[in-house]
Amino acid sequence: MLEKNDSTIVSVIIVNYNGAPFIQKLFESLSKQTLDSSKFEIIFVDNNSNDRSLEIMNEVVIKYPSLNIKIIKNESNIGFCRGNNLGMLYAKGKYLALLNNDMYVDSSYLEELVNVLENDPSIGICGGREILHDNARVRVCLGNPFGIFRIHNKFVGIVRSNDLLEGFFYAGGSSLIIRRELISRMGSLFDADQYLGDLDLSWAARLQGFRVVTDLKAVCHHFYSYATKSVYKRKIDQKYLSYHDTIMTIIKNYSLETLIKRLPLYLFTSMLFSLYESIKFKEPVILGWIKAFFWNLKNLRDTYKKHMKIQAIRKVPDSIVEKYMLPYPAELFFLKLKLRQEN
Repeated sequence: MLEKNDSTIVSVIIVNYNGAPFIQKLFESLSKQTLDSSKFEIIFVDNNSNDRSLEIMNEVVIKYPSLNIKIIKNESNIGFCRGNNLGMLYAKGKYLALLNNDMYVDSSYLEELVNVLENDPSIGICGGREILHDNARVRVCLGNPFGIFRIHNKFVGIVRSNDLLEGFFYAGGSSLIIRRELISRMGSLFDADQYLGDLDLSWAARLQGFRVVTDLKAVCHHFYSYATKSVYKRKIDQKYLSYHDTIMTIIKNYSLETLIKRLPLYLFTSMLFSLYESIKFKEPVILGWIKAFFWNLKNLRDTYKKHMKIQAIRKVPDSIVEKYMLPYPAELFFLKLKLRQEN
């Protein structure tokens, strides 16, 4: 691990696998940041790409000499979570900014995110305003909802204060900034046994009493899910990743009393939704759910050990965390939103 350097405020970590088509545009946008280049570093973790990624990165280093770029070459594809954990070992900043390889950002992006954390110590994670480019569609993502059926603890709603939005449960791992201090409290950045990790990360931050917000002025553009779909092309595999992580996250982060109430509800509703998607997409998505369920069952002992560690260091009760969850599954939220758009 490198020594901390006080001049480096934020370390930008980019995990890459076969992202050659996007690298030039991403680094061009990073070269135009209003945050002085001496205040940030870029750690590029390559997961054994077999395209021109590293060749392009060598060109980038020459093209943008003002950028402080560190390239880490892995001998295998260790995935998103482990890739970011590895990048963190080389980070010197007091904040870590995570960016997907299939993105580019507006010129004030880093400065906006840094200012949010500098100005409010209660905020642990801040996400950016993502403009999603998904084939011919362009959408905006301001955060990610999460919910489980329950009666009590009403959802606080989405609240805007100036340019900050609060109320979405978790920030997407494709574009966020997090305090190093928070990572130290949690023990790690991502759980190395997860694939996506962002739900677990924000939940862990909330358990430590930190807020999770979105900065509407920190704008980034995302060629949606290219990174995931380049490795996991089938919807069954993509859904497996999501269910795998979500089941593990619920087991880890809820207190035992709440877990006994919430986990069966989540398993039942998520199974039903996977059946619905199997019919909708004419692909057996339910097999991804079944695979995720049995993986978590097989590894329950190890996950419960993590649960015990997390419960020992948590600062706030489930009742506080659940105020930022929907009182019903997020899948219903998106279904209702889609039906409203169609009418």
